[in-house]
Amino acid sequence: MPRFDGGRVSIQAYEESVCDAQRVEIFTFELPSQIFRLTSYDEDVTFDGELYTAVPISHGQITLAVLGKIRELSVSIARDHELAQILRRN
Repeated sequence: MPRFDGGRVSIQAYEESVCDAQRVEIFTFELPSQIFRLTSYDEDVTFDGELYTAVPISHGQITLAVLGKIRELSVSIARDHELAQILRRN
């Protein structure tokens, strides 16, 4: 399994909605030469002026450390997605 060590990954890890609805999870993968903004939602999402592309993506349990920072996170994405291909090459 490829490891992501060459940049930053962030995920919106808290719930902000006030009603029962489908959760919108957004992921940002910052590689040295490219940024991928993805969402597991059914359609593309714009958040804070940025477009997050809908893709089949999931994650394991979120473990938070000090100040709400994520310590470790396992993310699954289709192997033919451009991000997965880049990570496999590195």
